Amino acid sequence: MKKEDHTRERSSALRKRAERKLKPEIVPIEKLPDEEVRKLTHELQVHKIELEMQNEELRKHQILIEESRQKYAELFDYAPVGYFTISEKGLFLEANLTGAAMLGVERSVLIKEPISKFIASEDQDKYYIYRRAVDDGNETNACELKMVKKDGTVFHAHLKYTGVLLAGEDTRQCKVLLIDITRRKLVEERVSSLSKIPSENPSPVLRIRKDGIIIYANDSSRHLLKDWSLRVGEGMPEGIMKVIISSCETQTDKEIEIESDCRTFSFVIAPVMGTNYVNLYGMDITERKLAEKRTQMALKDVRRFKQNFEAIFKSIKDGIILLDSEQRIVEFNDSARRICGLPDISIARGKKFETLIKKCEGECLQALIETLDTKLPVDSRRFECSVCLVSVHTNPILDIRGQFEGCTLVVRDETRLAVLEENLRERQQLHNIIGKSDHLQKIFSLIESLSGTSTTVLITGENGTGKGLVAEALHRNQKGSEKKPFVIVSCSSLSDSVLESELFGHVKGAFTGAVNDRVGRFQKADGGTLFLDEIGDISNMMQLRLLRTLEERIFERLGESVPIKVDVRIIAATNQDLRRKVSQGKFREDLYHRLKVVEIMMPPLRDRGEDIPLLVEYFIKKLNKRLHKNIEAVSTTVLKRFMDYRWPGNVRQLYNTLEYAFVVCDKAVITGDDLPSDFKNMRDRDRLSEETGNISNRRQIVNALEKSGWNKAKAARLLGVHRVTIYKMMKKYSIKE
Repeated sequence: MKKEDHTRERSSALRKRAERKLKPEIVPIEKLPDEEVRKLTHELQVHKIELEMQNEELRKHQILIEESRQKYAELFDYAPVGYFTISEKGLFLEANLTGAAMLGVERSVLIKEPISKFIASEDQDKYYIYRRAVDDGNETNACELKMVKKDGTVFHAHLKYTGVLLAGEDTRQCKVLLIDITRRKLVEERVSSLSKIPSENPSPVLRIRKDGIIIYANDSSRHLLKDWSLRVGEGMPEGIMKVIISSCETQTDKEIEIESDCRTFSFVIAPVMGTNYVNLYGMDITERKLAEKRTQMALKDVRRFKQNFEAIFKSIKDGIILLDSEQRIVEFNDSARRICGLPDISIARGKKFETLIKKCEGECLQALIETLDTKLPVDSRRFECSVCLVSVHTNPILDIRGQFEGCTLVVRDETRLAVLEENLRERQQLHNIIGKSDHLQKIFSLIESLSGTSTTVLITGENGTGKGLVAEALHRNQKGSEKKPFVIVSCSSLSDSVLESELFGHVKGAFTGAVNDRVGRFQKADGGTLFLDEIGDISNMMQLRLLRTLEERIFERLGESVPIKVDVRIIAATNQDLRRKVSQGKFREDLYHRLKVVEIMMPPLRDRGEDIPLLVEYFIKKLNKRLHKNIEAVSTTVLKRFMDYRWPGNVRQLYNTLEYAFVVCDKAVITGDDLPSDFKNMRDRDRLSEETGNISNRRQIVNALEKSGWNKAKAARLLGVHRVTIYKMMKKYSIKE
């Protein structure tokens, strides 16, 4: 007896026994002895465990059955041939996916459809004759028919009934096998047409028995056999035989490529139904293989180029967005996603750009729309986007025929650049020194380098170049300078006796008129800076006295022998060539070298023309405040005259010139009529521009561009206009570099 039957009987007996003992009218469970209750409970628990084990075993069997069913279903559905179940009336009852695909319909639609619907009209009678022969048990080979897909496409097929099944007393079902042989038929037809002119047949044709013996070879295949050292009547090579055997077993066409004498042939191995041989139809595909090889190499190059492009595309820091002609997103890089706050490209692709930008006001859309409308590139100004400053450049995309396909949108994060520019603007001024020229930048750097030292500095340069401002900047650039004294002595305006008293001080009665003690400038500057202006004009005696003090920082007041030690930084300035005076014996060489520990040479204003617009702007603000006026600017003509002028008085002369213009000007813009006579006598190239302050002729722009080396930004500053104005005027006057 099986284990399941034994368990079932035992369970039934236990249930009946429990029911008999637990009937309330006979013996209530509460009245049963404890020992009996425990015994029944134990038996029920054992029974429960046995049932759970049986259920687990059943589940395992169900899983195995389901896995087997799925494997069978996959083999059935994806077999290389069509399988069908057909009713006695010729209706489809079941079909695999391959068979449904052969007929060009979905499997669910195919059910209950007649098979005759998919057989060509000229082969209908052939099908019914074959079907009757199979039903009578006379036909065993497949029937070759023309089949028609749902869309009307005709294909050749082998149709074979594989058996008859009894579905009931009066109903029969048949299993049908369908093999598509369209390709083989095409090859056979081609070979058949070529066989009519065998001498001109370029394709090799072989007939091979299933045991591999060659029984026929046309003229075109003779050289192949020779290359293989074979003749008709001999067996084929092992490698080809494996494919022939596989083709015969599956009754399907197989394809194999064979190399021979630097040529490549493609052979279709086609088993002939109802025979013991196969046909090999060959075709020379050498050129095709070479073309495929070239294509593969080209594709490899394309893939490499694509990979390089994608690597470059992803690594570029600028945001790049590709859009089609309808403003739909095609592609963008990670930088664009970060800057513009775009979603993942898989979500954004195909959507309009304007629907995805949410973190900004959409100013980039103006440039984008302009390019889409005009098919021309557009550069936008810098604007704030989300939390960064950006500039936008759009450029059209044209195909090889020049047709517009879309555009690129390049978004550049210029936040850091803006910060650097702001820092650069800050470098245009150091304390009260104004300028951005290379000369001034070097001086700024030198002043900053000297900020942590008390080194003696000699400042040289023409009158009015700002030597005193440099001395002040040197002092103020020191740590804690606001608490340290900055004492100035103009050496050229004082006689020796007065200068000596000013520098070193005196006691009461030291000389006639010394009615009180006096503290000298050295002592006043103790802990700070002493600026000796025009040091080149002092006498030899003062040079000697000053040398001793500079060497030891110790001096005595006039009329007193008590030495006074001070901690003073010495800064001297002169407009004279001290080196020449030393060679002429007019200035002590030892004092010169003591003063010239570090030399700062201030350039004349004529050598730093690019600083003039900055100085003019600075002085306009200063004079407006001082003179309580509201002058906005100088005209472009005035600025050009300033740029062309030699400025013998340097920055001081520029300031005085503007102060004069402020006094006489009653307009918002200073014009040539408001300048001193020296400037009125200069050649006026354009009277209109002088009066209006606007660029009015081509020559003005060309001169500015040539003077700035065709740097548009510098040219704009020379003319006192915005850089965009330069581009517009260049376009207006057709000016090209």
